[in-house]
Amino acid sequence: MAAFTTGSAAFVGLAVVLCALAGAANAQQLSPSFYSTSCPNLASIVRAGMTSAVQTERRMGASILRLFFHDCFVNGCDGSILLDDTSTFTGEKNAGPNANSARGFEVIDAIKTQVEAACRATVSCADILALAARDGVNLLGGPNWSVPLGRKDARTASQSAANANLPGPGSSLATLIAMFGNKNLSPRDMTALSGAHTVGRAQCQFSRSRIYNETNIHASFAALRQGTCPRSGGDTNLAPFDVQTADGFDNAYYQNLVGQRGLLHSDQELFNGGSQDALVQQYSSSPSQFSADFVTAMLKMGGLLPSSGTQTERTGMGFLLAARSYVAAAALLCVVLPCHAKLSPRFYARTCPNVEAIVRSVMAPAVAAEPRMGASIIRLFFHDCFVNGCDASILLDDTPAFTGEKNAGANANSVRGYEVIDAIKARVEAACKATVSCADIVALAARDAVNLELLSGGTQDALVRKYSGNGKIFAGDFAKAMVKMGGLLPAAGTPTEALRDQCPLRRGSGKGPKMGSLGYRRKKYVGGAMRGPRGWRVRPGKEEVRRWSNEGPTRVEGAPREGKAWEVVDSMGGEASAAAQLATGGWSMRHDRRWFGRLEQED
Repeated sequence: MAAFTTGSAAFVGLAVVLCALAGAANAQQLSPSFYSTSCPNLASIVRAGMTSAVQTERRMGASILRLFFHDCFVNGCDGSILLDDTSTFTGEKNAGPNANSARGFEVIDAIKTQVEAACRATVSCADILALAARDGVNLLGGPNWSVPLGRKDARTASQSAANANLPGPGSSLATLIAMFGNKNLSPRDMTALSGAHTVGRAQCQFSRSRIYNETNIHASFAALRQGTCPRSGGDTNLAPFDVQTADGFDNAYYQNLVGQRGLLHSDQELFNGGSQDALVQQYSSSPSQFSADFVTAMLKMGGLLPSSGTQTERTGMGFLLAARSYVAAAALLCVVLPCHAKLSPRFYARTCPNVEAIVRSVMAPAVAAEPRMGASIIRLFFHDCFVNGCDASILLDDTPAFTGEKNAGANANSVRGYEVIDAIKARVEAACKATVSCADIVALAARDAVNLELLSGGTQDALVRKYSGNGKIFAGDFAKAMVKMGGLLPAAGTPTEALRDQCPLRRGSGKGPKMGSLGYRRKKYVGGAMRGPRGWRVRPGKEEVRRWSNEGPTRVEGAPREGKAWEVVDSMGGEASAAAQLATGGWSMRHDRRWFGRLEQED
């Protein structure tokens, strides 16, 4: 098997993760319908990207197939082969089997971009690669099948692991059987997966020894290959694996082996008087048998998952392609450190347009039932932001791995309102599954709560009196302070995730869809898609007068009846907090705009 070959379909496990391997500690539940609600057009988007790529260069189908195989054989199908090297790890791209031969990264990048445009931060790079590999095979005339999905993306990669786990072009039959066996793949699986070499090409440097030195090779075939692969030089000259149909996915590869026309030593080892001879002969005369076994083996290989303890995320996301220049750099930066990304009040404009209305619809009755709840939610937000940034870490329950913030001295038996956030999160998930972070929900809820509670006490009495007589000054100062506090970010090195399925993150509850090995799913956004902690938007110097009345579009039931016109927020302009209106009982529309995209702390 030529793991070192260029663009080869090397027994690449195309892909489709039917189920996690038995006994895998962090086994994920994979399903063809995993994205049926969150990204229903995913398959057609990937297909369109692959169709264009293969039409431009038919060899690309084999290249993507090989990319998938080399990904799955190194700690499972986790997209780790897509990661560029960073200061904290040396990745797989430049390992011996991949350096100057693995290709197609730009195709996956392009598909990922299209997927992100349609389904922001939803689909993992590992799943995109699996779908692309399946489509590459089918577009070259091979079988088609349903691809189980739901993989997570790796946050790290290992060059040494790639060198140790990928079979080389000089591998013996015994070595091939052993290396595939290490992945719970049988000798039959190995022989079927090797049929990926019915498409693709290999570099001269990997076939030179065979075509000049080995005796179990047809003389005319050796002479043909020597014509483009001299004894010295021309190391990167390419030759097709299959002399009959170089870019057609069929069973001709096995016919070549029977005729001693295997290009690599590892190819001909499958038919050289060993245990796989009979199966190779069967495949050479039965294309349907080969196709059926190939799909079965691909399902098994596509189900290889990262080992227990591997840091993963679902990405979408994060965009962990890390495959092309600045995209890669941004991706890895956001994995290692919280990203100070461009935040926008329209972050959820497409993915969850009603999020603010949903949050307010829960906050209104909660505060109506207990006016104190407004202050409780504000305090919850403050205590969250002041501990390693606004990342919703205060919502996390204790686990065996860490003791959280809920029972810290400042919070124990005093911080409250968790059940309100839980209720909001449940409604948001029902409307926009796996889209809005708990951190953003807390900030929105706090924004709504400030209409009902005001700051007071201590050494600041004079300032409070000043604010009580001048709503304009208070609104400006409050907005400035909230912008600063809302921008507090988790410290460097803090593990974060883009969002959690359940804000309390109660491990072992069995509740919530698609949970990771610790009880939560991870996603990350990279490049332009990733967003750091949210703050309030302030537009310096822009004067703006908005009037609010009880007939306004966001009026909450139970709100005071009297409307109130609010003056310009002089030096600040723009969005003043609703808390500035407490004294009059009015509601302002100027507080409605927010910056969204805060990450959430894992532990």
